[in-house]
Amino acid sequence: MKKNFLYLFAVLCTLSFFTACGDDDDPTPNPTPDPDPTPEQPAVLDVNAAYSATTLDLTYSDSPLLGKEVTFKTEDGKTATITMAGTFDMSIIGGLLSSKTEVATPSMAPGVIPGEVSTTLSNVALTLSGEKYTFEGEYTGQSGVKATYSSEVTKGKLTMGIKATMPANDLVGT
Repeated sequence: MKKNFLYLFAVLCTLSFFTACGDDDDPTPNPTPDPDPTPEQPAVLDVNAAYSATTLDLTYSDSPLLGKEVTFKTEDGKTATITMAGTFDMSIIGGLLSSKTEVATPSMAPGVIPGEVSTTLSNVALTLSGEKYTFEGEYTGQSGVKATYSSEVTKGKLTMGIKATMPANDLVGT
């Protein structure tokens, strides 16, 4: 019997090694506040989208440009990637074709910049102004077309103006 009590006592002593105590120490407050707190960064506006039809106001040399799509994407609110392309709507010619005729949808519609099906503007600097971003810049196309653009984007609406200058060639001059 004494042997059983000795084993029981040994087990109880062994279990005491596996217990834990909570940390009752009070955390010491930071004695000096941060002398240079970083200002809060404004949240990135929710304007990442593909704009077309009623959500896009696109002008080319001050004339409305229809049938285009502009995709706006920013991750940090400081720079953006803008992709401009043409769209093709089969409903335009739907009444002209009978239902028995098979028609292949064109894979390439004319783009915004002459001579390009799709144009991507990368690392476009953004300026936050209230609830909108504004941006402007210059672009030189693959065929030598030089374009300037200015734009603003808010949630649900992109307004963009483009002016392009065609390169001089032997047939046209300027």
